[in-house]
Amino acid sequence: MTESFSAVRSITESKRIHEQKQAKAAELRDKFRHEKTERIKDLTKKVGLQAMITAIGLRYLVSMLNLCIAGCQVEEVRVLKDELQTRKREYLERKQHDAEEKRQQQLMMIVKKAHEEETKVTYTLHTVSTS
Repeated sequence: MTESFSAVRSITESKRIHEQKQAKAAELRDKFRHEKTERIKDLTKKVGLQAMITAIGLRYLVSMLNLCIAGCQVEEVRVLKDELQTRKREYLERKQHDAEEKRQQQLMMIVKKAHEEETKVTYTLHTVSTS
């Protein structure tokens, strides 16, 4: 049995094709990273960071910023991260404040119910004692 080796690539040819594919994949990754960075920049400029946090979520935004570091200027990344940290701190402070208000309201409701129960008991005792 004789086989034709004309369809089989040489090692150097296979290596060359593999390197071309790897280079093309790297170019596509860079291109997509750059496009993603541009979309984030445009979105930040259009609607502001607070709307972005609301729209796409804080964790996703942080991961996107980490991904776009390679495509952005260092100063731009620093500014975005600083602004993000500020917004995140404000967001957490607002949530803590809301939680504290809710706790206070719950305590007031408990006190109010306790007072109502005490009033009922006092009224009942007073009614029973006068009868």
